[in-house]
Amino acid sequence: MPAPNSDLSDLDKIKQSLTSVTSISSLDDVLAAFGLLNMPTAQKYGILFGFLTFLLTVASVFVLLTLGGSWKRIEQQSKSGESATAPDSVTQRKRRPLLLERLLEGREWMLKNNYPG
Repeated sequence: MPAPNSDLSDLDKIKQSLTSVTSISSLDDVLAAFGLLNMPTAQKYGILFGFLTFLLTVASVFVLLTLGGSWKRIEQQSKSGESATAPDSVTQRKRRPLLLERLLEGREWMLKNNYPG
């Protein structure tokens, strides 16, 4: 990059600094700008497919957040003033019955209905 000239206007300095961007006219110029021009083809495909995988992952996360209703819940919580934090493990545990107790109740119900005597 040439040395900045002090008698250039600010607009001319911006144009001069963006000459590397505006000089891109082909795919080879883009590859050269990122240092990929002399790289073997297999590595270029690897970079391309890695980038596509990243984009698909980010897109699928946004799709799942949208289809799962997370955006709507966030919006509702922000409007109602509810806490947007997840409950701690103790509070969450108190909300659901113990697994063993549930299984014992199910066993008792099965014995009572299947073997009444």
